[in-house]
Amino acid sequence: MATLQFEEGVNRPQAKASHCRQQLLVNILDGMANVKPNATYAHAPISPVGYDKGFRRITYHRLANAVNGLGWWITAQIGRSASFDTLLYLGPNDIRQTAIIFACIKAGYKCLFTSHRLQLCDTQSLLRSTSCKAILTSDPLGFHIPSIKDGCPLPIYQVPPLNTLLVEDYPSYPYKKPFEQAKHDPFLVLHTSGTSSTPRPMVLKNDWLATYLQSLHAPSPPGFECLESRMRGCRVFVMLTPYHVHGVKSFQGANLDITVFGALTNETPIILPPAEAPVNVQTLIQGLGTIDADVCYVPPHFIEEIANNQKYVEIVTSRASSLVYAAGKVSEAHADIMSAKMEFWGRYGATEQGTVPSLRALGGWDCTMYNYIIPHPTAGWQFRPYSSSNDETIYEAFIVRDVENLKVQPVFTLFEELEEYPTHDLFLAHPRIPGAYKWCGRTDDTISLSTAANVNPMIMEHGLDQHQHIKGVLMIGNGRPRPALLVEPNDCAVSNQSFIDGIWESVEKLNRAYFVDHRILKSYIIVTNERERSSCTRRNCGHCMNHAQIDMLRMSM
Repeated sequence: MATLQFEEGVNRPQAKASHCRQQLLVNILDGMANVKPNATYAHAPISPVGYDKGFRRITYHRLANAVNGLGWWITAQIGRSASFDTLLYLGPNDIRQTAIIFACIKAGYKCLFTSHRLQLCDTQSLLRSTSCKAILTSDPLGFHIPSIKDGCPLPIYQVPPLNTLLVEDYPSYPYKKPFEQAKHDPFLVLHTSGTSSTPRPMVLKNDWLATYLQSLHAPSPPGFECLESRMRGCRVFVMLTPYHVHGVKSFQGANLDITVFGALTNETPIILPPAEAPVNVQTLIQGLGTIDADVCYVPPHFIEEIANNQKYVEIVTSRASSLVYAAGKVSEAHADIMSAKMEFWGRYGATEQGTVPSLRALGGWDCTMYNYIIPHPTAGWQFRPYSSSNDETIYEAFIVRDVENLKVQPVFTLFEELEEYPTHDLFLAHPRIPGAYKWCGRTDDTISLSTAANVNPMIMEHGLDQHQHIKGVLMIGNGRPRPALLVEPNDCAVSNQSFIDGIWESVEKLNRAYFVDHRILKSYIIVTNERERSSCTRRNCGHCMNHAQIDMLRMSM
């Protein structure tokens, strides 16, 4: 169902469905707080580290009150902004993530979220490129803030505690702009993944957000339903981490896609894990033991761990009706286990376009479609041949401007000069269902791990290409928890172990450019020959290598 809609600056419900009107999300929040103050926005654990104290039900009244409190706090600490200055927020996985966005908007700022996995230099680059004015945080000594400040000397402000914001009452912080006046104002700043270059800030404006939300509410063609409709009004247990930079299967704001966009426009109550607990499968399983959820929304590497544990499978399937993943690939073996037992599917998108509105045929759930998308016809997607081999065609996806449907094509609010937008994502067509495609790689050869991290292989490959004992090298690992290395020696007479020992020092030096869990382990180096390496592509690396070696590697992963 679509939520009540509100006139700009007027807190009364309108009869029009959400896909018919462009809205400011800040007005929807204030409208809900006035018209449906006791409706549930979220269930959040009272304890920051566990579920032993139960859950706190957070209403729209309390959320809007927290926004007002933070808005007045920002104004008192920093002053109002007349030019949408940027404020970086770093904090735990609690509702302050949502509240700070709207508080910044009311005080005239725009909020920047960054991934906790970014290199320090990349975070500092984002602060400089956005002319960030200050850092807001729950912990001035946490989140690597002292190191960030060393490179970018900025004032740091500690936001009020969560309990204070939820318990104390604050006067309303007014926001009076209508949509037409505010449509080009910034809503939020995210950033690109930085896999092929320094992460670039991406300012999402109100017109982008309104267009994106309308795209998810567009009426489905006869005989189809939009997958998004299966989550509307449901209780969604959100296990995506804060500031998660998502891979090709989702966009950087995939966490916000549920906790902010979906919650407010669909009246979808969210369930949060403990704010300071590890965001892992064990935390999800413990949570499902204390509260029922309709949908579990998880990163892809959760699927493997759940599917490999029969007890976890029983808990998830008995306590939720749907399992949805975003931000990467899942292995088909593990996906098959889950899809046979419950509604299971993935969401695809990117920061520039949001999640793609994808259709499913009515008349029963097809458990084989979890990896496929059928883009809504109004989205303007075209799949064009990119390459062919072994009777298999790979397609690149383009989004083509459609004058009649521009209000549901968010990417063209960012790139107004373009007639078409190349996604650089590669797909395979469904063998039987027309219009259905599954993601299989990137034109830039980025490796997308199952942990939702993107890895640039060029540093490792270019570095080892210069090694005197190496004839060829390829980093692989799409859909796996960490990458591996396929290496061909110059001298095939040398034993594999001697060859690996001989190049290991060089691999270790190049590993320093990567996060610890993205580095090549010695046991993840596969020695191969020219025929095997040349037939391998990063998108289909499991199809063509020495199968005994690959099977052994997969078991170790």
